[in-house]
Amino acid sequence: MNDRQSTDHILLIEPKVFFTNPETAATNPYQNMEAAVAPAELLVRVREEIHGFAEALRHYGIKVTLMPGSKKCPDHIFPGNWVSTHPEKTLVYYPMMAKNRRAERTKEICAFLENHYTKIYDYAPLAEKGTFLEGTGSFALDRAHRVAYMGISQRSHVAAAEQWAKELDYELVTFRTALPPDNMPVYHTDLLMFIGYDIAAVCFEAIPDEKEREAVRVRLSDTHDLVDLSLEQMHNMCGNALELRGDGGIAHLVMSTRAYQALTKAQKQKLLRRYVEIIHTPLDTIEEFGGGSARCLILELF
Repeated sequence: MNDRQSTDHILLIEPKVFFTNPETAATNPYQNMEAAVAPAELLVRVREEIHGFAEALRHYGIKVTLMPGSKKCPDHIFPGNWVSTHPEKTLVYYPMMAKNRRAERTKEICAFLENHYTKIYDYAPLAEKGTFLEGTGSFALDRAHRVAYMGISQRSHVAAAEQWAKELDYELVTFRTALPPDNMPVYHTDLLMFIGYDIAAVCFEAIPDEKEREAVRVRLSDTHDLVDLSLEQMHNMCGNALELRGDGGIAHLVMSTRAYQALTKAQKQKLLRRYVEIIHTPLDTIEEFGGGSARCLILELF
């Protein structure tokens, strides 16, 4: 078992542009395509939210590296979809479904990462064959026990995940998801679950098949205390959270204020038996127009 579930250093992207991405809207029901807000105004709001997020994390001793985004990439604030890092100086690039998201892999960010990570896996070419896998969006990783959980969707293909799991030496647990009323899959696994060192939260309601649902519950409960999230809580981004470590290696849980307010008192008490603090800041613009939340913003640096 590797106890390096969480890190004390992350990368955030400071965007140069932000608007609702039309290329991802078909698979992401959380994006607001209707509201008429000028991109310039959205950019100001989002930069304020990211700066407030970074400041809150730094307050607890979490190291934050800010890097500039590209003017070509409206979703650049979600870097963990196209790249992830792992212990032993390991770096992984991923095949993105949306063509305009593939441009997020800029020379500047890659140069920064490849200066620190020397073992590189590059799955990005799979996108040209219509096979997609979107990093820590597609996976909820139990890094400590080397188990990767993945909800199958248009952006998370089993063939690519199996190749990833074999090469990175992870057990892979896959399952199908469906959201009412039209049984649309949850586009990313990190919307419905997060995994800490010894506690995890899952929206089991989003896994319709009883056998698959119980398989996830049983496998996770072998190593983790479980918090059961409702569909409403998942829609409020409660699953889009991440364990990070601050001063002295102390573990904290990070999420948006919207997600924090959607948790019940009992759920907060259970989480606070494992975490010193639930760190949260408002990410309303990012959630409404980007369709993601706190975990989506974070590229963990191991």
